[in-house]
Amino acid sequence: MARQLADRRKTIERGPENPALAAAEDFTAISGPPLAEQARFVSVLAKFGALTSSITEGLPRQIDLRQKQYEYYRDLLRLFFKPASPNNAAENAEKR
Repeated sequence: MARQLADRRKTIERGPENPALAAAEDFTAISGPPLAEQARFVSVLAKFGALTSSITEGLPRQIDLRQKQYEYYRDLLRLFFKPASPNNAAENAEKR
């Protein structure tokens, strides 16, 4: 078992055993986009970062404001549609 691990370790250190793959590694070049395009990517990502931070800051405030607005109009509706009770019926009859 120790011998197999040692052989495996040597293989990993040497790289691929297939000479065609080893030769292909020498000629493989990974090119990136031009610097102008990279600058545009950075600009877009910076704008995205600003938007997400404004959402995480502004969204809880908007949720709180909408909750207060909902409660305000809910209370108005409750006042407008008072449940019928004997006291309310007498008050409504006096007003007519």
